[in-house]
Amino acid sequence: MLFLKKISLIGYHRLEMPETQDLLRKVTLEPEEVEEETLNNITEIGILCLQNLSVFAIVVVHVWWAGFLLAAGAIPLSWLSLKAGNKNYQSQSDVTEKKRRYEYISQVLLGRDAVLERTLFSYVPFLNERYRSTFQEAYEVEKRTLFRGMVNMKAGGVISTLPALFAAFILIPGVRSGGLSVGMYISIVNAVFSLVRTMTWSLSFQMERLAQNRAKAKDIGMFCGMPEEDAGRRTAECSISEGF
Repeated sequence: MLFLKKISLIGYHRLEMPETQDLLRKVTLEPEEVEEETLNNITEIGILCLQNLSVFAIVVVHVWWAGFLLAAGAIPLSWLSLKAGNKNYQSQSDVTEKKRRYEYISQVLLGRDAVLERTLFSYVPFLNERYRSTFQEAYEVEKRTLFRGMVNMKAGGVISTLPALFAAFILIPGVRSGGLSVGMYISIVNAVFSLVRTMTWSLSFQMERLAQNRAKAKDIGMFCGMPEEDAGRRTAECSISEGF
């Protein structure tokens, strides 16, 4: 495996650095899947746009201002999704560093190799407290990330639904006057809410995942660019570029 080959070429002193260990934990979990998932995200976004093009056309023909209002709302919604994806990945990076620390403390507390040191230096109470505080910090970061994601999702849904509700109410006089049939009114309202649902859930999810995978690709590129112990040896090739 190319990643294992690259690791074998990194100097031991550099490999044991905390920042290197954190980077390794992030890039070796699923390095092969990042490029594939990124391409899938782009493909899914394109499919969603094509699938809803006809829905958008129906809305524009009958309520042109509602269609363009929804389209304009998709731009900030996509930007917020990309921003949320970057923030979530940064939170995951922070959690990775804290997990590495408390897992190491757990090994020192429970591992057989440290039995004599634990007995001799009596550091168990101190490390117990360090483990508890580090674990709590990681938990708080994950909790804030989940809460922020839920708030963004709900807020995006509310903001996107407002134009749809407004369009549904503004078309009622047309139904009363006979200019718009009940069947056409129901079709237009369903089309509007279908478009909103796609933008709020499916499209936002794919955009957020795209941002996370781009951030992962940058970390993988950073790992691939790490200096090697023997400069004369051939640089290990990486199949995932950092240019996403």
